[in-house]
Amino acid sequence: MALFTKMSLKKDPEFHEVHPHAISEEPRDAMLYAADKEMKVRVYNGSDKIVIMAEVAGVSDDDLHLTVREDHLEISGTSRLPAEMADLEPYLHTEEFSFGPFSRSIILPQQVDLKHITARMTRERILMITVPKLVVRKEREIKIELED
Repeated sequence: MALFTKMSLKKDPEFHEVHPHAISEEPRDAMLYAADKEMKVRVYNGSDKIVIMAEVAGVSDDDLHLTVREDHLEISGTSRLPAEMADLEPYLHTEEFSFGPFSRSIILPQQVDLKHITARMTRERILMITVPKLVVRKEREIKIELED
């Protein structure tokens, strides 16, 4: 069973859809726009918790959102072009990553404890999400006491 699905980036209507590795001598608006972008993740399915690591370099804390819906967790946000690069944008030669809104859904393999999900950001801009699993009550025998 796959633990995650492919992330998709919303298309920007200002640009044409093209292969993300296309090289063009045309102005930026004539180049292909990378409509799909992969957020790199690792999902660990432990005995008592699921741990998700997601690479979110280039995304500010305010532009990053986590949502849990029933059986999946969604990481969404917006990556932005650094302000100091705006003047160089008309001279873009090759684009292997893009900026803009994104989302990634990760299917949770079993019931989880929604109240105790935690998330933290490392110095290396790796988002660490810990999703505790619900404790499954094991069957046990109950001794019946007899009244005297």
